[in-house]
Amino acid sequence: MRKKLYIAIAWMIVFTGSWMPSADAQQIQIVTDLGNVFVAEQTSEESNNNGQGSGGVFGSSGTFRTLDLAGQVIQGQGITGTADSLKSYTEVDPPSDFVAVVLDDDKSVAVTIPEFSKKYKYKSDSLIDVTSQTSNILGYSASKVLSGKPSVSMTNNGIVISGTGKILLKINDLQNQQVRLSGTVTSGNQLKVLETEIDLTKVQYDNSRGFLLHHCRCNPTPSSLDVLVSADASSSDVTGIFEYKQSWSAEYYHGKCCKGRKGISSQSTQTVTSDLVTTKDSQGDFRVIGDNTDAQSAKISLPSGGKLFRVNYNTVSDFQHWVYDKNGGPVVMGVTANFEKFHTVHDSRITYITAQLNGGIITIKGETFDPNVDVMFEVSGLEPNMPYEVVKNNLVGTRGMTSPSG
Repeated sequence: MRKKLYIAIAWMIVFTGSWMPSADAQQIQIVTDLGNVFVAEQTSEESNNNGQGSGGVFGSSGTFRTLDLAGQVIQGQGITGTADSLKSYTEVDPPSDFVAVVLDDDKSVAVTIPEFSKKYKYKSDSLIDVTSQTSNILGYSASKVLSGKPSVSMTNNGIVISGTGKILLKINDLQNQQVRLSGTVTSGNQLKVLETEIDLTKVQYDNSRGFLLHHCRCNPTPSSLDVLVSADASSSDVTGIFEYKQSWSAEYYHGKCCKGRKGISSQSTQTVTSDLVTTKDSQGDFRVIGDNTDAQSAKISLPSGGKLFRVNYNTVSDFQHWVYDKNGGPVVMGVTANFEKFHTVHDSRITYITAQLNGGIITIKGETFDPNVDVMFEVSGLEPNMPYEVVKNNLVGTRGMTSPSG
């Protein structure tokens, strides 16, 4: 019945309406019950009833044309469908069991969906949250204060972080789970969720360089390391430090060669910002795979007037290499305002939260979410057979018509 009813209405768009003769009788307008306008226009005063043209059906010869129609036809099955621009004749796909004509100047009501994964009831042009309280699954097993005096507490609505400074939380094991993360971040604060391969609670943290992800007593080559980082080598978030020792010994003389030779030696430590080499792995994350920095032999300095006779040695040794990351690893979410994100937790990495606070409060809650079972959102209490669209950032996510029961 529903399919037949809506197809009949679609046909009525074309065939029903009222006549509106124009003042000079040169034009007849047909206005349908839905407000669509069709025009039968006489092309010549002498051409009445001559049987020519395509307007004979109206009792006079003329050219039949349609005005541009501002609207769309929504059709589909169930409660979702597609939209086409409104034309004089709009084809309806055979599988469709509903068709709706919506003009641009038809009354429409826009309501904001505050959060996904919720149930709402529509009332008086607004949505009322009727979702049953869901349990928070987000917890932490360890924490590390990086600066200041932040504090953390657990509530039924998730993790609450307050105070000033920066703190790291090691999140409990949620590997490979699909979760909905939501929460609040007051002005001036920042929350990041990251995933990495090492225990950040046990590594050193430098206020200017960040987390120490790697340290070795070695002289790395361009392809000798494997360190997961949050950005490529050109980013200021990732820093490499290279340190080595310079040692040399030489003999010199004054005057004629080579009487009165004297020996001289020196030793110094050089620390330089290294030339890290990064690449992307199969998951699209950056890894430090080595270093292009070359240790430089020392420049031998002689006393004033001294002439070099022989260099006994000039060596570089005792290499050390560090890799720092301000974030600690790939950031999967970074926010400075209230948020909601659906996320599949990595199947082998450790999840962390870092919170930077300048006063105020940050909250974050985790809930299980299965896109194959759970709904993105549900709205009840709508009028039956009401055309609708779901829009975000001016992009239509889905459209259709509510069910006969609303």
